[in-house]
Amino acid sequence: MRNRKKIFYTAIAFQTVGIAQAMTLPESPAVTREPAPVEKVFVPQGFDDNDNVEVIVQGRFPDACMKTGPVGKTINAGTKTISLKPEVYAYRGEPCAQVIVPFIQRVSLGTLPEGEWRISVEGMPAVSPLPLVISKARSASPDDFLYAPVEEVVLLPAMLGSKQKLVISGNWPMLQTAGCFALVEMRVRTGADNTLVVQPISQILPPSRCSVQASRKRVFQKSVLLEKPLTADSLIHVRTLNGESLNKFFEGQ
Repeated sequence: MRNRKKIFYTAIAFQTVGIAQAMTLPESPAVTREPAPVEKVFVPQGFDDNDNVEVIVQGRFPDACMKTGPVGKTINAGTKTISLKPEVYAYRGEPCAQVIVPFIQRVSLGTLPEGEWRISVEGMPAVSPLPLVISKARSASPDDFLYAPVEEVVLLPAMLGSKQKLVISGNWPMLQTAGCFALVEMRVRTGADNTLVVQPISQILPPSRCSVQASRKRVFQKSVLLEKPLTADSLIHVRTLNGESLNKFFEGQ
Protein backbone atom coordinates (compact mmCIF):
# COMPACT_ATOMS: atom_id res chain seq x y z
CA MET A 1 0.00 0.00 0.00
CA ARG A 2 2.82 2.40 0.89
CA ASN A 3 4.54 1.61 -2.44
CA ARG A 4 1.32 2.39 -4.31
CA LYS A 5 1.04 5.74 -2.50
CA LYS A 6 4.67 6.47 -3.26
CA ILE A 7 4.14 5.69 -6.95
CA PHE A 8 0.97 7.85 -6.96
CA TYR A 9 2.70 10.84 -5.31
CA THR A 10 5.65 10.47 -7.66
CA ALA A 11 3.31 10.54 -10.65
CA ILE A 12 1.60 13.65 -9.29
CA ALA A 13 5.00 15.30 -8.78
CA PHE A 14 6.04 14.60 -12.36
CA GLN A 15 2.70 15.92 -13.65
CA THR A 16 3.10 19.09 -11.58
CA VAL A 17 6.58 19.67 -12.96
CA GLY A 18 5.27 19.11 -16.49
CA ILE A 19 2.45 21.60 -16.00
CA ALA A 20 4.85 24.17 -14.55
CA GLN A 21 7.17 23.75 -17.52
CA ALA A 22 4.28 24.09 -19.96
CA MET A 23 3.15 27.30 -18.27
CA THR A 24 6.62 28.85 -18.34
CA LEU A 25 6.55 31.49 -21.08
CA PRO A 26 9.63 32.29 -23.16
CA GLU A 27 11.42 35.45 -22.19
CA SER A 28 10.24 38.50 -24.13
CA PRO A 29 12.79 40.01 -26.51
CA ALA A 30 14.66 43.08 -25.34
CA VAL A 31 13.05 46.32 -26.48
CA THR A 32 15.07 49.51 -26.66
CA ARG A 33 14.30 53.03 -27.77
CA GLU A 34 16.66 54.40 -30.40
CA PRO A 35 16.78 57.48 -32.65
CA ALA A 36 14.59 56.99 -35.70
CA PRO A 37 16.37 56.78 -39.07
CA VAL A 38 14.70 59.93 -40.40
CA GLU A 39 15.39 60.88 -44.00
CA LYS A 40 12.99 63.76 -44.44
CA VAL A 41 10.38 65.90 -42.71
CA PHE A 42 7.52 66.85 -45.02
CA VAL A 43 6.02 70.26 -44.23
CA PRO A 44 2.51 70.71 -45.69
CA GLN A 45 1.66 74.36 -46.35
CA GLY A 46 -1.65 76.15 -45.89
CA PHE A 47 -2.04 76.11 -42.09
CA ASP A 48 -3.57 79.04 -40.20
CA ASP A 49 -2.96 80.08 -36.60
CA ASN A 50 -6.15 78.31 -35.47
CA ASP A 51 -5.34 74.98 -37.18
CA ASN A 52 -3.95 71.85 -35.59
CA VAL A 53 -0.60 72.05 -37.39
CA GLU A 54 1.02 68.82 -38.56
CA VAL A 55 4.31 67.76 -40.10
CA ILE A 56 5.19 64.29 -41.37
CA VAL A 57 8.39 62.41 -40.47
CA GLN A 58 9.58 59.92 -43.09
CA GLY A 59 12.36 57.34 -43.24
CA ARG A 60 13.19 53.68 -43.81
CA PHE A 61 13.85 50.95 -41.25
CA PRO A 62 16.86 48.74 -42.12
CA ASP A 63 15.01 45.58 -41.02
CA ALA A 64 11.66 44.34 -39.73
CA CYS A 65 12.59 44.63 -36.03
CA MET A 66 11.87 48.34 -35.73
CA LYS A 67 8.53 50.02 -35.04
CA THR A 68 7.66 53.70 -34.83
CA GLY A 69 7.90 55.12 -31.33
CA PRO A 70 7.25 58.46 -29.63
CA VAL A 71 8.27 61.80 -31.11
CA GLY A 72 9.54 64.36 -28.63
CA LYS A 73 9.12 68.00 -29.60
CA THR A 74 10.35 71.30 -28.25
CA ILE A 75 8.48 74.39 -29.45
CA ASN A 76 10.03 77.82 -28.84
CA ALA A 77 7.51 80.56 -29.64
CA GLY A 78 10.10 83.29 -29.03
CA THR A 79 12.50 82.10 -31.73
CA LYS A 80 9.81 80.34 -33.80
CA THR A 81 11.79 77.11 -33.83
CA ILE A 82 10.66 73.52 -33.44
CA SER A 83 13.00 70.66 -32.51
CA LEU A 84 11.83 67.09 -33.12
CA LYS A 85 13.21 63.95 -31.50
CA PRO A 86 11.69 60.90 -33.27
CA GLU A 87 12.42 57.50 -31.73
CA VAL A 88 11.78 53.89 -32.64
CA TYR A 89 11.20 50.72 -30.66
CA ALA A 90 13.94 48.24 -31.58
CA TYR A 91 13.34 44.54 -30.87
CA ARG A 92 16.78 42.93 -30.60
CA GLY A 93 16.00 39.53 -29.07
CA GLU A 94 14.75 37.77 -32.20
CA PRO A 95 16.01 37.27 -35.77
CA CYS A 96 14.84 40.04 -38.11
CA ALA A 97 13.68 39.85 -41.70
CA GLN A 98 16.26 41.77 -43.70
CA VAL A 99 13.90 44.05 -45.60
CA ILE A 100 13.83 47.82 -46.05
CA VAL A 101 10.61 49.09 -44.44
CA PRO A 102 9.44 52.65 -45.32
CA PHE A 103 7.63 54.52 -42.55
CA ILE A 104 5.87 57.83 -42.09
CA GLN A 105 4.65 59.35 -38.83
CA ARG A 106 2.31 62.28 -38.37
CA VAL A 107 3.47 64.77 -35.72
CA SER A 108 0.82 67.09 -34.29
CA LEU A 109 2.16 70.48 -33.17
CA GLY A 110 -1.13 72.01 -32.04
CA THR A 111 -1.90 75.65 -32.83
CA LEU A 112 1.05 77.92 -33.61
CA PRO A 113 1.27 81.73 -33.82
CA GLU A 114 1.42 83.38 -37.23
CA GLY A 115 4.84 83.57 -38.85
CA GLU A 116 7.62 81.51 -40.39
CA TRP A 117 8.86 78.62 -38.27
CA ARG A 118 12.07 76.61 -38.58
CA ILE A 119 12.12 72.86 -37.92
CA SER A 120 15.10 70.68 -37.01
CA VAL A 121 15.58 67.01 -36.11
CA GLU A 122 17.71 66.39 -33.02
CA GLY A 123 21.02 64.74 -33.87
CA MET A 124 20.39 64.89 -37.62
CA PRO A 125 21.70 68.17 -39.03
CA ALA A 126 21.52 66.79 -42.59
CA VAL A 127 17.70 66.72 -42.38
CA SER A 128 16.67 70.28 -43.22
CA PRO A 129 12.92 70.69 -43.72
CA LEU A 130 11.34 73.63 -45.48
CA PRO A 131 10.13 76.53 -43.33
CA LEU A 132 6.67 76.08 -41.84
CA VAL A 133 4.57 79.12 -42.75
CA ILE A 134 1.57 79.85 -40.50
CA SER A 135 -0.93 82.40 -41.81
CA LYS A 136 -3.45 84.53 -39.96
CA ALA A 137 -6.85 82.85 -39.82
CA ARG A 138 -9.54 84.61 -41.83
CA SER A 139 -12.37 83.31 -39.63
CA ALA A 140 -12.99 81.68 -36.28
CA SER A 141 -13.75 78.36 -37.98
CA PRO A 142 -11.07 75.67 -37.63
CA ASP A 143 -10.85 75.34 -41.44
CA ASP A 144 -11.59 77.58 -44.40
CA PHE A 145 -13.62 74.74 -45.90
CA LEU A 146 -15.74 71.81 -44.80
CA TYR A 147 -13.53 68.86 -45.72
CA ALA A 148 -14.82 65.40 -46.53
CA PRO A 149 -14.09 62.56 -44.05
CA VAL A 150 -11.60 60.80 -46.34
CA GLU A 151 -10.65 57.28 -45.23
CA GLU A 152 -8.61 56.08 -48.23
CA VAL A 153 -6.45 57.64 -50.94
CA VAL A 154 -5.02 55.80 -53.94
CA LEU A 155 -2.69 57.01 -56.68
CA LEU A 156 -3.31 55.08 -59.88
CA PRO A 157 -0.26 54.71 -62.15
CA ALA A 158 -0.25 56.61 -65.42
CA MET A 159 -0.61 54.59 -68.58
CA LEU A 160 1.32 55.53 -71.71
CA GLY A 161 0.45 59.10 -72.65
CA SER A 162 -2.01 59.58 -69.75
CA LYS A 163 -1.94 61.33 -66.39
CA GLN A 164 -1.82 59.91 -62.89
CA LYS A 165 -5.23 59.66 -61.23
CA LEU A 166 -5.74 60.38 -57.53
CA VAL A 167 -8.80 58.72 -55.99
CA ILE A 168 -10.22 59.44 -52.53
CA SER A 169 -13.09 57.66 -50.78
CA GLY A 170 -14.89 57.50 -47.45
CA ASN A 171 -18.25 57.58 -45.70
CA TRP A 172 -20.32 60.65 -44.89
CA PRO A 173 -21.31 61.06 -41.22
CA MET A 174 -24.93 61.09 -40.14
CA LEU A 175 -26.60 64.50 -40.35
CA GLN A 176 -28.64 65.70 -37.39
CA THR A 177 -30.80 67.83 -39.68
CA ALA A 178 -32.40 67.31 -43.08
CA GLY A 179 -30.12 67.64 -46.08
CA CYS A 180 -27.23 65.82 -47.67
CA PHE A 181 -23.49 66.07 -48.24
CA ALA A 182 -21.89 66.82 -51.57
CA LEU A 183 -18.21 66.69 -52.51
CA VAL A 184 -18.02 69.76 -54.72
CA GLU A 185 -14.30 70.18 -55.43
CA MET A 186 -10.95 68.50 -54.92
CA ARG A 187 -8.04 70.94 -54.93
CA VAL A 188 -4.48 69.65 -55.27
CA ARG A 189 -1.17 71.47 -55.13
CA THR A 190 2.40 70.24 -54.84
CA GLY A 191 4.87 71.98 -52.53
CA ALA A 192 8.59 72.46 -53.03
CA ASP A 193 9.33 69.41 -50.86
CA ASN A 194 7.10 67.12 -52.99
CA THR A 195 4.15 67.28 -50.60
CA LEU A 196 0.92 66.92 -52.54
CA VAL A 197 -1.73 68.72 -50.45
CA VAL A 198 -5.27 67.54 -51.23
CA GLN A 199 -8.31 69.56 -50.13
CA PRO A 200 -11.57 67.59 -50.57
CA ILE A 201 -14.06 70.46 -50.27
CA SER A 202 -17.61 69.48 -49.41
CA GLN A 203 -20.92 71.17 -48.62
CA ILE A 204 -24.11 70.37 -46.75
CA LEU A 205 -26.99 70.93 -49.16
CA PRO A 206 -30.58 71.78 -48.16
CA PRO A 207 -33.27 69.09 -48.70
CA SER A 208 -34.55 70.90 -51.80
CA ARG A 209 -31.24 70.18 -53.56
CA CYS A 210 -30.97 66.56 -52.43
CA SER A 211 -32.26 63.60 -54.35
CA VAL A 212 -33.61 60.59 -52.45
CA GLN A 213 -30.50 58.65 -53.42
CA ALA A 214 -28.17 61.44 -52.28
CA SER A 215 -29.95 61.67 -48.92
CA ARG A 216 -29.49 57.96 -48.28
CA LYS A 217 -26.06 57.41 -49.81
CA ARG A 218 -23.18 57.62 -47.36
CA VAL A 219 -20.30 56.21 -49.41
CA PHE A 220 -18.46 58.75 -51.57
CA GLN A 221 -15.62 58.64 -54.06
CA LYS A 222 -13.97 61.31 -56.16
CA SER A 223 -10.96 61.40 -58.47
CA VAL A 224 -8.77 64.01 -60.10
CA LEU A 225 -6.10 63.85 -62.81
CA LEU A 226 -2.77 65.33 -61.75
CA GLU A 227 -1.40 67.95 -64.12
CA LYS A 228 2.15 67.09 -63.08
CA PRO A 229 3.18 63.52 -62.23
CA LEU A 230 4.04 62.82 -58.63
CA THR A 231 7.73 61.99 -58.41
CA ALA A 232 9.33 59.30 -56.26
CA ASP A 233 9.62 59.86 -52.51
CA SER A 234 6.65 62.22 -52.31
CA LEU A 235 3.94 62.61 -49.67
CA ILE A 236 0.20 62.66 -50.31
CA HIS A 237 -1.37 64.79 -47.55
CA VAL A 238 -5.19 64.84 -47.48
CA ARG A 239 -7.06 67.24 -45.19
CA THR A 240 -10.01 65.58 -43.47
CA LEU A 241 -13.19 66.53 -41.63
CA ASN A 242 -11.86 65.78 -38.13
CA GLY A 243 -9.16 68.47 -38.42
CA GLU A 244 -6.35 65.97 -38.91
CA SER A 245 -5.03 64.43 -42.12
CA LEU A 246 -4.60 61.21 -44.06
CA ASN A 247 -1.02 60.69 -45.27
CA LYS A 248 0.60 58.24 -47.67
CA PHE A 249 4.20 58.01 -48.82
CA PHE A 250 4.70 57.51 -52.55
CA GLU A 251 7.96 55.70 -53.33
CA GLY A 252 7.53 55.73 -57.09
CA GLN A 253 6.96 53.07 -59.71
